[in-house]
Amino acid sequence: MLPAAVKAGTEGRAGLRVALVVREFRPSWDQTSRYVLNAGRQLVRGGHRVHLVAAGGDFAAAERCGLLPVPLPVRPEGYVYATPAHAHADRVYGALRALAAESGLDAVEFPERDGEGLTTIRAKRLLGEFRDTALTVRVHAPAALTAPLSGEQPGDTDRAMTAYAEEYCLRHADLLLLPSQRAAGYARALNDRCRSSPYPLSPADLVPRPPDGPRPPRRVTFAGPVGPLGGVDVFLTAAARLARSDPDLTFTLFGRRPGRHGPGLPGDRNLGRLVTGPLRGRVTFLDPAAVPDRVRLWRSSLLCVVPARWDNCRYEALEAMSQGCPVVCASGGGTAELVTDGRSGFVAPAGDADALARLLGRLTGAGPRLLDEVAPRASAAVRAYGDPVTAGRQLVDAYREARRSPRREPVAGPGTADSALPPDTSGAPDACPTVSCPTVSVVITVYNKGRWLAETLGSVRAQTHPRVEIVVVNDGSTDPATRAAFDALTGVVKVDKPNGGPGSAYNAGIAAAGGEFVLPLDGDDLLDHDCLATAMAALRRAPELAHVTCYVRHFGLVNAMDAPLGTVPVLMSFLNTGGKRTRLLRRSALAAVGGYDERLPTLDDVELLIRLERAGQEGDVIPRALFSYRRHAASLTFASPGELFVDEQQYILGKHADLLAAQAPAAWHHLLHLWKNRVEISQSARWRRTRQEGSSCPK
Repeated sequence: MLPAAVKAGTEGRAGLRVALVVREFRPSWDQTSRYVLNAGRQLVRGGHRVHLVAAGGDFAAAERCGLLPVPLPVRPEGYVYATPAHAHADRVYGALRALAAESGLDAVEFPERDGEGLTTIRAKRLLGEFRDTALTVRVHAPAALTAPLSGEQPGDTDRAMTAYAEEYCLRHADLLLLPSQRAAGYARALNDRCRSSPYPLSPADLVPRPPDGPRPPRRVTFAGPVGPLGGVDVFLTAAARLARSDPDLTFTLFGRRPGRHGPGLPGDRNLGRLVTGPLRGRVTFLDPAAVPDRVRLWRSSLLCVVPARWDNCRYEALEAMSQGCPVVCASGGGTAELVTDGRSGFVAPAGDADALARLLGRLTGAGPRLLDEVAPRASAAVRAYGDPVTAGRQLVDAYREARRSPRREPVAGPGTADSALPPDTSGAPDACPTVSCPTVSVVITVYNKGRWLAETLGSVRAQTHPRVEIVVVNDGSTDPATRAAFDALTGVVKVDKPNGGPGSAYNAGIAAAGGEFVLPLDGDDLLDHDCLATAMAALRRAPELAHVTCYVRHFGLVNAMDAPLGTVPVLMSFLNTGGKRTRLLRRSALAAVGGYDERLPTLDDVELLIRLERAGQEGDVIPRALFSYRRHAASLTFASPGELFVDEQQYILGKHADLLAAQAPAAWHHLLHLWKNRVEISQSARWRRTRQEGSSCPK
């Protein structure tokens, strides 16, 4: 249920019903939040209902502007995610799903940052939810472009997973919104539905600086993130050279520092070494959260310097230009698109501290006339770009365009060679039509686990999908009860073979199966009754996919909910992000990669995912739990010795050494973390250790 204030605000209003998403609503310092505040305010003025979906923040500021805050639901206990960002995306999905059910939604806008729209966009793509809602993504600063310039360690696992989530959202959104052309090439390569959509100004920015006001002090203000991405090192190097020749200048760093919240100079030692000599005592740090009056800041600054290594049009630059404070920006960035060099601002070569020092020296030494001539042109240029009425109208037009013609995925690639499952373009319900409904072969393998086989078969026979073939493979069981249970089976295809491991058993079962689609299932696990119908509907909606999996419910010795992120090939050789074995696969996709590698006794499913993705056989994750994974002492992951997993992992690393070479730093960081902390991340490894130490099993 929505909060009462939100529900009341959604009644009796004309126009679109819009949700703007941001992780933490902090407009005092976060550029994305500042955009949400300005855009939301303008949409409300245009007669539209605007919901702010956020985990927390300054909701009072949002309500003052007419936005309707929608807090995120509490994260359910027992869920296991690869990253906190994925957990957040699930919570966003829960809030939007409740909002759509209660009041309807015409459009949702996500930032691309950390893939906040991942689960919601998946739900539309695979489950058919949000059918009449335009899911749009605004491209602010994608990790794929900014991370290499931000000083992060190359090959970081979190970065790889963040890039995967962000790219997924950009690729499958109904529309991408571009505040500048800085990221246009990257965005259009992923999604051809892109539209320019500028950052709107705030009401305070529309009040020009009085022409006869006092002259600003001789202060040069840096704007942007105080780190490598913002180019703060370039600025301080240039400022030090300028300070030697001009003792009256002072310098201000206006921006957030990663991981630091208090006042004072940045704690980074490399940065601290730059604030020496002539700069000592002449550099101050202003945390944006402590500067409520930005108009006053820019009216009291001689210049605003944005030397960012990457920017997509800084809000600080827009604010400064609107107040007649000339901007010096780096070439190639989004801010440079607003500036005509020498007329409405100034452009310096990106990353060149010497050139920046020369330019700043010329501007600060030229006297007030030059800057006075630039100021009105800067104000006019930014108002033409960010006029709130025009920007709001363009935003509404973009939402309506995306809603009228939602994006259809291109049907291409080796995963769609067969025509067994036509695309879903009719908006029909999930149930597969009886006429020409494809057969799904559920291949169940059994090795000495016969006591659970009847329960597993019962879950398969209860499926709502109308055409299911059951193939049961006895992989050389030595347990008499299991042999007897297998021999007594009727109404299934039976395959009896010598023991060869799971990969061998599944390959044998698939060879005996007749369905166009295959779902591998261990003989002790369970399917929800709508598992196959939901997975088949997902492949019908996204026919370019070769396979789909889902969230997994663990039960038995371990009780948890596993939410796989999706297959990230560069990580899969040492970190499984793709989920469990049970997934619905096109038979043609399995044939294209040669099935399971039988030399792997337990990690054959992980290695198969790597080969599928490398062959262009894309998969996805249905954001629902449709499968229950039984955890008991006889499970391979519990019973197998740890050395076996080490041997298998080494085999996979060798087989896909080129992937490891590209991600070697991530692998080393991951393994070093495990070694330093004497931990292994899997629950099964921890359980084996407790048995060796004589402790009880984990619950």
